[in-house]
Amino acid sequence: MQRFEALVGHLNLVRHENWWFGMIQDFFLKYFGATVAVVLIIEPFFSGNLRPDSSTLGRAEMLSNLRYHTSVIISLFQSLGILSISSRHLNILSGYADRIRELLDVSRELSGIRDKSLNHNSPSGNYISEANHIEFSDVK
Repeated sequence: MQRFEALVGHLNLVRHENWWFGMIQDFFLKYFGATVAVVLIIEPFFSGNLRPDSSTLGRAEMLSNLRYHTSVIISLFQSLGILSISSRHLNILSGYADRIRELLDVSRELSGIRDKSLNHNSPSGNYISEANHIEFSDVK
């Protein structure tokens, strides 16, 4: 029971750390990206060469350009966020693939594909014998 409680505590810790990591990552990649986009884009439109004409058409064109450039920069930051998250997903996927490979290795060993005779020692020093009880020794 104590080991189970330790496992549950560890899983809660991992979930808590993942939540905080996700919150911080989302904050920097979404809100910080939007803030940078606004700072980068507002300056040329209000004091630079993209300053609008005093006419209504000039202001409408400025707002259209402002919206377009802001959406491009925000999309860039969102793409960076997806790119940074994909490495975590690939690590998780590689862990699952490694577990499946281990299961396939054990399955082949138990079915006798790797060893023609189940009672002889395998190259790794492991062997399988018939008995009325189950015993594991030197298990990882």
